[in-house]
Amino acid sequence: MSNFLVAYSTLQALKKNVSDSGYGIEEKYVREFHKQLEQIEKIVGTDTFNSNDFKIDDGEVKHFVALANYATGETTTSDERYCDTDLFKTKIDAALSYIVMISSDKEKTQIMGFHDTEG
Repeated sequence: MSNFLVAYSTLQALKKNVSDSGYGIEEKYVREFHKQLEQIEKIVGTDTFNSNDFKIDDGEVKHFVALANYATGETTTSDERYCDTDLFKTKIDAALSYIVMISSDKEKTQIMGFHDTEG
């Protein structure tokens, strides 16, 4: 149960704290998002939660053009890759909503911040 809550809490923290860098969401946050989705999938099972339904396709995480020479047509791209902010927000919102829907009543109570009174 605690691994479930850790993964869910991490997803909530990503949603709340990750912001657009000016180029989108940094790839490191996309990787962390995927890691937590995989953790949820491992805990509840693929039949109940398939992390691939919520993952961001690798093709959506892109380098941005850092320099462009219009005379020669040459471009230089960033070393880092970024994901569109709206896509990231949509995927994380969908995953969090789905996790709440598939959670047991006890898990829902804990997700909402209440504590189990049974030892």
